Amino acid sequence: MPIKGGRSRKEDHKVRADLVRLSLQRADAAADAAALIGDTPADIEGAHANGVRVIAVATGRSDEAAVRDAGAEGVLPDLSDAQFLVKLVRNGG
Repeated sequence: MPIKGGRSRKEDHKVRADLVRLSLQRADAAADAAALIGDTPADIEGAHANGVRVIAVATGRSDEAAVRDAGAEGVLPDLSDAQFLVKLVRNGG
């Protein structure tokens, strides 16, 4: 299934995974100390490929059910509750 930019979902997953890996390296951060905030299943897959937990925000092209089904550890409908988002990032829930 083609996605934005003409890449397949598999190609997009690899690109996201590479970006997450590079981000961890540049930040000199361990995967278990990181959290990715994303809005698509590809974001979730890319993070999980690197052992990073995901807080998904359903403000993009994917709804809450899609990001939950993709395995996000936390799901928010939007970014209106910044305090709760910070709690999820810091404590994992």
